[in-house]
Amino acid sequence: MKSKHFILLIFITFLPSLLFAKEWHLTIQAKAQQIDGLYKSTVIIGEAEQSNTTPAAPLPPKYSCEIHSTPNWTSQLSENIHSFSDHQCWVLSLNPHGNVGSPEPRPVTLTWNSDNLGHGEYTLVEGMNCLGNTVISNMHETTQFIFSGKNKEYFFSVAKNNDLSSVIYGLSILSNMSKDGEGHRVGLNVTLKNIVLKMKALAR
Repeated sequence: MKSKHFILLIFITFLPSLLFAKEWHLTIQAKAQQIDGLYKSTVIIGEAEQSNTTPAAPLPPKYSCEIHSTPNWTSQLSENIHSFSDHQCWVLSLNPHGNVGSPEPRPVTLTWNSDNLGHGEYTLVEGMNCLGNTVISNMHETTQFIFSGKNKEYFFSVAKNNDLSSVIYGLSILSNMSKDGEGHRVGLNVTLKNIVLKMKALAR
């Protein structure tokens, strides 16, 4: 009986991220001082059933900032859509200065609409592997980041972690399913169909 309960808990814990995954696209805009040439640049990240990428356009002759996604040292993408997963890492390359104006460091502002983020926890961190220092701990709550630098590439990563929310969601379902509609205890030997119905009701 204990083994059945354990298997049921595993199903409940990990099914939400699979059953209720929704496609989402987030545009991150970099905006610098308007000196000469291009001063705004955008990159799109997100999730869908199938991964998809779009190469970044060539840089104009003059620009004061530039951002793109770079899953490796050579790729430059204006759009980087991953297939659904509880763990994700989107690597961003940012030039906050560009090739115009004086060589001193200048600020650039990154902004995004948190309503367009998918379900889960999203953080912005330094570096290319999502393991660097955290600069934005919750991208749902904080929707801009100001960074100053010279005319070179700086790397940041958007990290997604969905495990904790799935566990809490699963445990809440488990608690709700321990009683029937009249408040009577019913045990945990329920069908997968009933689990799915409970999940859908809670997700509305």
